[in-house]
Formats: sequence, C-alpha cells, structure tokens
Amino acid sequence: LDAALASAKRSLAIREARLPPNDPAIARSIDDAALVLLALDRVDEAIEQHGRALAIRAEPGRTGGDPRDLAGLYERLARLRGEAPTTPPDQPLSSRSP
Repeated sequence: LDAALASAKRSLAIREARLPPNDPAIARSIDDAALVLLALDRVDEAIEQHGRALAIRAEPGRTGGDPRDLAGLYERLARLRGEAPTTPPDQPLSSRSP
C-alpha cells in the first residue's frame, strides 16, 4: 500500500503541475490518494484529502461529470466522519435514518 500511495501522490503532483487547480482530474487524483490513505488506516488524512476533492468538485458553476460521483464523495466523507445514515445505501431514502 505504501507503493500505491507513492504512485497516487506522483500522479497528483503531475496533474497539479500541468492542469488548472480546479480541474476535475486533480480531484480524481486526490480521491485516489485518499482511498489509499483510508486503506492504510490513516483516516484523518483521508478525510482531509476527500475534503480537498469535494471542494474542487462542488465549486459553483461546475458542469460536466456524473452527479453520482459527487454524491458518492459526499457520502464517503460523511461515513468517515460518522455522519452517514445507518441503513444500507440500496434502500430508498425515505426509509433511511437521519
């Protein structure tokens, strides 16, 4: 997993050097790094990185991309913070707990 994290960080560094700071590809690279951090049980760092990615993806006026990606990121971040609903995501929203 350490090699995966190093790879994700290299990918992010390349994208940050070549793309505008709010490019969705940068958000994807940040998410990749966050997922590896989570697998390494570095939860606080993963939350921070997911927050960075969310800030890019949720910018006002952002178009394109799949809204489900943004929804998934919001849900992942909420779960990491212990704020997510306790019912499985395949159940209708009306049956989920607040």
